[in-house]
Amino acid sequence: MAQKFPEPKSQLNSEIKYEISQDEEARIQYENEMLAELDARSWISDARREGREEGWKEGWKKGRKEANTAVARKMLAKGYDWDDIIEITSISYKRLRKLALNDGTKGERP
Repeated sequence: MAQKFPEPKSQLNSEIKYEISQDEEARIQYENEMLAELDARSWISDARREGREEGWKEGWKKGRKEANTAVARKMLAKGYDWDDIIEITSISYKRLRKLALNDGTKGERP
């Protein structure tokens, strides 16, 4: 039966340290368990970091889309040519038409 050892953050008392150091198999088992735990913590840390990066990217994309939509609405209101609006904001024709319909310009090109 495998012997359980304390977590790495906890203090090992001198008797346990001595016992582990004298028993090569126990020492190897303890070291392997500590390495496995460190690996697991590293994987968790990496996953959290990747999640934050992915969340940031998604938020940035959403913010950029909202900003482009706001610019397109202002350009529509001032009567800019649709081709210019599409080129400047990277909004699709379909999306621009929908904005125009919602903003009361009847969704038609000027």
